[in-house]
Amino acid sequence: MIDTSVCLIEKASFRGLLKSNGNFATEVIKWYCYKEKHLLCKIKNIGQKQMHGRMANALLYLNCEEFKGKNLFSHISRKDIAEFACISTESAVRILTEMKNEGIIKLKDKNIEILKPDVLERISNCG
Repeated sequence: MIDTSVCLIEKASFRGLLKSNGNFATEVIKWYCYKEKHLLCKIKNIGQKQMHGRMANALLYLNCEEFKGKNLFSHISRKDIAEFACISTESAVRILTEMKNEGIIKLKDKNIEILKPDVLERISNCG
């Protein structure tokens, strides 16, 4: 389990803030557009890449700066990683084993260490 903090804001208060503060509204719109672009990119990755490309993309994302120092792989299962990459658990385990045998990643229990991020990037880009 990971402790989480959540902040809820009333919709009416948020709308009022957007109406009264143009600079804040502009920043919210920029953030929203960035997130939408990110989601569209994910949809493209899922729809157009083969399994190896999807797995490489998932591993790179789960190892990005946003999650540094959190040892994310120790908190999620192979099934979770497979679902994140939109492939079956069996295919995910097979691809992870192939990547381990090729020296791209290191597997120890649930932990995954990326040894060659440049190779993963190439696999992800090629799809």
